[in-house]
Amino acid sequence: MPDQCGPSSGTGELRLAGVSARWGSIGELRLEGSLATTPPTNGLPQADAQWAWWGALEPYFMDWNCQLKNIHAEDNAQKFDLQELDCAGLWRAPELAVTNLHAAMYRGQLNAHTTVNVATRALVFGCISDFWTPKNLAVPDGGGPSTGYSNIPGSGPRSWRATVLWSSRPGPTGSRIAR
Repeated sequence: MPDQCGPSSGTGELRLAGVSARWGSIGELRLEGSLATTPPTNGLPQADAQWAWWGALEPYFMDWNCQLKNIHAEDNAQKFDLQELDCAGLWRAPELAVTNLHAAMYRGQLNAHTTVNVATRALVFGCISDFWTPKNLAVPDGGGPSTGYSNIPGSGPRSWRATVLWSSRPGPTGSRIAR
């Protein structure tokens, strides 16, 4: 007989369209998730004080998936537009993982993943992107592209930038393990 009351698993889904607030808007949002208790074992719980509040989640498996489309945020003169953000993740004690993070923005893409072990604090991270190019990072200095770019060294777009543009954008890639 189970030693707890209530369901041992469940799923949920939230869908919203045309969400807006004073700071921005989202064209479409979809969030799905599932929760299940882990199969019983004869072992003792692994969680200790180092897990902090994560210890309460030890007996559960969790999976989630989130999609956002047409995200626009604006604050004073700053603007942020994101065409698409997809992310998915899971919890399998003691690890929390973002298994897939995909963003389409600024004429490029970002794909990333990360895992953190809450017991050891080990973090693994990897990403690949093609939107970090000088052309995509450059911000016009107010006078338009013909007058130069304030955050790129040199005398303007025709000198320095012309030497670093490429027809097929390579992007930064990397992975990191930290403790």
